[in-house]
Amino acid sequence: MFESIIAVLRKALGVSPSSSLDAAVIELEAGNGAGWGTLSSLSADPNDPSRLYAVTDGDSPPLRIIAIEVAGDRAWVAGQTVIETAGLPMLDVEGSAITPSGGFWLASEGKAGNEPPNFLFEVDVSGRVLRTLDLPPEIASGMRDSGFEGVSCVSKPDGNVELYVCFQAGLAGDPDGVTRIAAVDPSTGAWRFFGYPLEAGHDGKFCGLSDILHLGGERFALIERDGKGGKRAIKLITTVDLASVVGSAQGAALPVLEKHIAADLVPVFLDDGRKVEEEIEGLAIAADGLVYVITDNDGERPTVLLKLGQRDELFGPARG
Repeated sequence: MFESIIAVLRKALGVSPSSSLDAAVIELEAGNGAGWGTLSSLSADPNDPSRLYAVTDGDSPPLRIIAIEVAGDRAWVAGQTVIETAGLPMLDVEGSAITPSGGFWLASEGKAGNEPPNFLFEVDVSGRVLRTLDLPPEIASGMRDSGFEGVSCVSKPDGNVELYVCFQAGLAGDPDGVTRIAAVDPSTGAWRFFGYPLEAGHDGKFCGLSDILHLGGERFALIERDGKGGKRAIKLITTVDLASVVGSAQGAALPVLEKHIAADLVPVFLDDGRKVEEEIEGLAIAADGLVYVITDNDGERPTVLLKLGQRDELFGPARG
């Protein structure tokens, strides 16, 4: 009853949708600065194909932007920027996105009842906080224990930006198996919401979202995963297109998107002779078009980067 689409594919075909990926598994090496601990999210320098960025989560203070240098089959920490967090609520940053000016928008995950809060904040290249952005009260009151898990910063033709945020799980009152993607204009504070249908595992528990990445136009890629290891785990990269869907205001009926599976990451680990990582945390496209995924090591294992090949092969050509 609760068997996932991807599990059915594996059984019926004996192969995975990711079997044709030109994938490599890279363990992150130590470099400059203190040990990075547990990481969340991933973003890419828009001009330097060798530079990626991750963020430390709430288990590894102080909050830092971790610069990662990638060359061939190696990746190492090239630098760390400490974020000035004085005056902010309790933080558990789970999403990051580079801004046009070279800073970052960061998404901090809150708890049930929005205490501590889920909120977005912008920092400059030095780690100084520029502004914060809160959820509408009607949405904040329905937050469960799993909140913000990824943010994408999209430049608009008028020079402004719009932020797209994914929620790990749905709000109180949302349909079972549906979580949310939100679009917010930082200049006006106006929010729009979309429903995202989640996979159910063999145990009947629904997966959650971990990151969101703009693909061009109104298309986005997401990480959808369970919290399990093993070959029956669910670790997917999916895509959605918002072009023909009008997002709802808070309190209005939630339009549910159609999703497509772009890749199954479980065979990437198995083909490399590794255990399947439980925490797939970040997704980014480097300046040369290579697609990367990063894991959270839970403080117990190496941090791993998956290099998944060219974006056009995984997602098709960029549009818009």
